[in-house]
This record gives sequence, C-alpha cells and structure tokens, in this order.
Amino acid sequence: MATNSIAVDAVLSDYPSEQGLRLSDRLFASLFNHLVYPQIWEDPEVDIKALGLQDGEHVLAIASGGCNLLNMLTAADVRISALDLSPAHIALNSLKHASLKAFESHDEFFNFFGHADKQSNLKVYLEKVTPHLDAASRAYWEKRAPFRPRIHAFTRNFYAHGVLGRFIGVSHFFARLFGVNPQDVLSAKSRQEQETIFDATMGRLLKRPMVRWALQTPLALYGLGIPAAQFKKLQGDARRWRMSYTIGCAGLPAISTWPPTTLHGRPLEDAMTPRRGRRCHATCSTSTMRPCVIAWTT
Repeated sequence: MATNSIAVDAVLSDYPSEQGLRLSDRLFASLFNHLVYPQIWEDPEVDIKALGLQDGEHVLAIASGGCNLLNMLTAADVRISALDLSPAHIALNSLKHASLKAFESHDEFFNFFGHADKQSNLKVYLEKVTPHLDAASRAYWEKRAPFRPRIHAFTRNFYAHGVLGRFIGVSHFFARLFGVNPQDVLSAKSRQEQETIFDATMGRLLKRPMVRWALQTPLALYGLGIPAAQFKKLQGDARRWRMSYTIGCAGLPAISTWPPTTLHGRPLEDAMTPRRGRRCHATCSTSTMRPCVIAWTT
C-alpha cells in the first residue's frame, strides 16, 4: 500500500517524576506503562477540519492507538511526530506504519488489523512486516509478556487486550450477570431499532443505582484511559452543568455562547443550583452585558 512517502516519527515522552504524585496519579501512570488503547474512537474528521491541514506541514500529536493519525495522513502530505506516555502506543503506531509499507492492498491491511484474531497473522508479521519495522518496536512486539511474544495478541483478538480492551471485556461480563448482552444491539437493522434495543438492554442497565455508582468511581474512568486530573474536571463540570437550559436575552434571539458571569449578583460558581422550572436573572456574558432570563430544565 502506498503511503505517499509520509513518515511518522515516533517520540516517547517520559511520565513526570512520581515524587509528589497522589496514589490515583501513580495508578494511572502505572497503567500507561502498558498498552491502554488497542484502538481509539475519536472522530478524526473533526480534527482534520479544525486543523485545516496543508501539504508540507508538521503535526505534533498524541500517538494513542494511531487511528486518528493515520486519518490525518489521508488529508494532506504532512509529517507527524507522535508522542505518548506509553511505549506500547509508540510500538503500535510503528507497527501500523510498517504494515502500510509492507502490504500491497487494503485487503491485506484489513486482514491483519481488522481480523486481529487469525493464526496466519503471525506468519504475515514475520515474513512481511518485520523488514519494515524499527528495532525498538520489533523488540517490543517480540518480547514475552509474560508467556508469549506480544505479537501473538494478533492471533487472539488484539482488541480484547490493553487496559481499554480488558475494561470492555469485564463490562460485558458484568452486563451478562444482569441479564443483558451488549452485543444484542448489533442485530439492529436500522438506527431506530438500534435505539430501541439499547434502551431495553444497556439503557436499562445503566440506570441501576449500583451501576451508576460504579461508573462514577475513578477506576471506571481509568479503565477508559482518563487520568485523575481529567476525572476531577469531569466531576466539576457535571456538578456545574448537570441541568440543560435555554437562554434568551431581552430584545435578542436565543444565544448559545454561554455561560453568564454572575447569577443573582453572585459568582456563578457560588450560586445555588436552580431547580426545575425556576426562572432567575443573570448577567449575560456577551459584549452587551444585557440582562438575560434563563429557563432552567433538568
């Protein structure tokens, strides 16, 4: 497969010294010493549109599972330097880039990464990919961890490995204990049917008090690769924006650029959370600073 002569430079960024880190930070750092994301699901089209990539540019990005970086390569003739806390992510990006050089068709690439559970993948790796793989990445994939070389994960469903893969596997296990099979949604023939199945299965499960409590614990988000600092911010945002709202300024149409700076003359952070249907006056955070009427809902 052609790669348009684009090279991905893999640069490993060491995690800061553990001195002074809290236990939660150390736990997250230990997770990132290993594979976290066998793949990543952010929408690359949003990144590409925002960046407005042009030929010849140099992009600095987090490596992660490498999916988004490869999508960037389709948008323009750019050079990408990929940094990551995890050496496993660097090795995975290098494996994907080496495979793009090694394979002659999309079908070959998809058979290896799309069907990452075939015994033939090991032979393909040894005969086709290794000549294009750098020494450090090859050493990573061929090291035993703990009983088989890591590359054997591509013969046993690679996407069930890593912190995220195992977290999803455990989640499916516990869902089945409650009589719910997350894979049922795959039988849907339309989006409407998909929504109906989800509401009757996973949607119902997610409303259980014990499940809701478990999903609010740091360990749950660590399993998704979310660090302690980001978890704290998510908690703060949830408390601050737990209600949805509509807002209209006096004499002006409804606006979406929000929030207001004050509520009842007090800083927003110190204001009490409005209840359902309660109307209150606020100072609008627009250049006009006109009074706004906020219609709160939950």
